[in-house]
Amino acid sequence: MVALVHTEYPGNVYNSTGPNAPECTIHPYPTCWTVTIGLAVSHDFGNTWAHARPPPHHLVAAVPYQYNQSQRASGWGDPSNILRHPVDGYYYAAIWNRNQVGLQAPGICMMRTNDLMDPASWRAWDGKAYTKSFVSPYGMVPGTEGEHVCTVTNLPAGSCVPLPGEKRGCQAAGIAWSVYLKKFVVTLGCGSNFQWATSDDLITWSDPQLLDVRHNMPANQSKIVRAMNYPTFMDPTAPQAFGDKNFYTIGQNPYLFWASIGHSPYSDGRHQWATPFTFQQTA
Repeated sequence: MVALVHTEYPGNVYNSTGPNAPECTIHPYPTCWTVTIGLAVSHDFGNTWAHARPPPHHLVAAVPYQYNQSQRASGWGDPSNILRHPVDGYYYAAIWNRNQVGLQAPGICMMRTNDLMDPASWRAWDGKAYTKSFVSPYGMVPGTEGEHVCTVTNLPAGSCVPLPGEKRGCQAAGIAWSVYLKKFVVTLGCGSNFQWATSDDLITWSDPQLLDVRHNMPANQSKIVRAMNYPTFMDPTAPQAFGDKNFYTIGQNPYLFWASIGHSPYSDGRHQWATPFTFQQTA
C-alpha cells in the first residue's frame, strides 16, 4: 500500500519568546506555517507505515521556496486520494497551496505519476501537460523556481483562514471516476460546507455545487458537528461492480464519507460519517 503524507511545519506552535525565536516572531497562524507531501508505504495492509525512501528522498511535492516566518501559510499539502485514470493508466492526485508564495499561485494542483513507488516521479500540470517536477527548496539550483511551479485548476483558490474580503479556498479531499456520469468527480472541503464538481480532464471543472450532509440529521447528532472536513465519495460495491479494489470508482449510489469535528477531543471529539447520495442526470 502507498499513501501521500501531509507533513506540516507549524512555526507558530514551536515559537518561543525572546530575541532568539526565529520560528515565528510576527504573527500566529496563518503566518509561520508551511507544508510538504511525502510518500509512505505499508507492507501489512496499513497496520504500520514507513517512508518510501529514506528522507529527504521520500519527498513528493514542495513549493520551491524555503520557510519564511513572514509568509502566509503555504506549501503543497492536503492531498486527495490517489486515482488511477481509466484511460491512460496514470495515477493522479490533487494537492492544495493555500496562499501565493513567490511564483506559485494559490489553488488546487493536479499531479500524476506512472510509478507509485518513486516519490520523484510525480509531475505537475504546466498549463498544457504534466511536465513540472517538484524539488526541495533547500537543494535546488537558485533561480530555477519557475521550473517547479504548478498551473492550478479553476477550483476555488484561497486560504482556509482568509483575510477580510477574500474568499475561502477549498481542499480537494477526494477524486473519483463516475461510471454513471462518465466524468471525474471532486469533493471539496470548504470549511463550513462541502462542495462537489465534475470534469472531463481533471483540469477544467464545473462550477462547484453544495453537498448537504446535515439535512434531516437528528438534533442529538447535529449538536456534535461543530465543523466538517475530508469529504470523499466511495462506493462499497466498487470491487465487485467495477473491479476496483482501491475504491476510486463510483456508481450512481455512492456514500460520502466525511469527518465531523466536535467541541473537544475529551467530549465529542471527531466522528466518521457515511452519508448516502444518489446521482441523477438531467436533460
